[in-house]
Amino acid sequence: MTTAVEAPSRPPSATYQRRRLWCGITGIGLILVTLWIAAPLGLAGALDQAFANWPPELAGAIAALLLAFGASLLQAGPDIAAFRTEVAFGQRRDGVGIFGPYLVHLFQWTGGLVVAGAVVGFSVRLGGDAWWLLTIAGLLVLSFVHVVYPLSPTSRVPAPDSSWWLRVSAELEAMNLPVPNVAWYDHGERSLAGGWNGVGPTRKLFLATSLSEVEPKIAAGLIAREFGHLKLGHRLTTTVATIAWIAGGIALTWLLSDHGPAGTVVVLATVMSTWCWLGLLGLWPSLGRRQVLQADWFAAEKLGADDARRMLDELSRRNLPDETLPAGVAFVFHPIPPMDDRRRHLSLKFR
Repeated sequence: MTTAVEAPSRPPSATYQRRRLWCGITGIGLILVTLWIAAPLGLAGALDQAFANWPPELAGAIAALLLAFGASLLQAGPDIAAFRTEVAFGQRRDGVGIFGPYLVHLFQWTGGLVVAGAVVGFSVRLGGDAWWLLTIAGLLVLSFVHVVYPLSPTSRVPAPDSSWWLRVSAELEAMNLPVPNVAWYDHGERSLAGGWNGVGPTRKLFLATSLSEVEPKIAAGLIAREFGHLKLGHRLTTTVATIAWIAGGIALTWLLSDHGPAGTVVVLATVMSTWCWLGLLGLWPSLGRRQVLQADWFAAEKLGADDARRMLDELSRRNLPDETLPAGVAFVFHPIPPMDDRRRHLSLKFR
């Protein structure tokens, strides 16, 4: 008589991240499929007729607003499922709901699409068949404004305990790093998050308040990682690569579209959604993984071997990464390397 061997149970972090991953895939997939179903049904032509007598800028902006509204409805279910997953796994802090951060993100995202739609309409008015060149030029201007002007990921909140921050500042100074100009925000999660925004005198390091729950030495190490991203030019590299990729999608749309302003916005949304999805097949995740490993290395030089390992352990404990993802799934969907890979990468430095 044989006994069946039970498969090893999946760790909670793996279940958590896979549910979140499928929420993201489902939301993006619903939007992409809906756009491609609407294409042969003549949505672009219908909007062109509806707004034929409108100023091109307004027609483009309204078309973008309608698309944003539809996409938000499609995305609502997966977003709620992701929120409930965070609550179930203890990643959402008590008393912090989804609506505040969600509404801020929705406003920023919708506003960005409406402005982009107006830019497309303006380009169609001035450029005619060469609208795509003017749209790319407008993209460059908007990208510059976005990079220069610090835009908070969500609602800004007061700084955490001052004594804790003084200890973090002392640790940074001991690492020969400046104390950054910090803007705090509350994303409602236990996970650790942050990143730079702005340039020159407008540059700020946006940090989630969850970092204040970490001991000062490790918090300083995580901030050192962000200095690594800054000093290694990762933000510039990512911005240039993103602009180049979007410009390619705009040029591709020009080859496929023969519509007025509103219709062009619809075709552009369809093409760009697909184009950005294709970017997941190696380009963006591989770029992100390389930058993460380089930032880890930079922080490790400041922290030393033991504290660098403790920094990664704290990230693992707080962010619950999935350490059991198949290599193919991780390659396509994850710009952050598995934690075991990050630990091995650090071990090469300190062996």
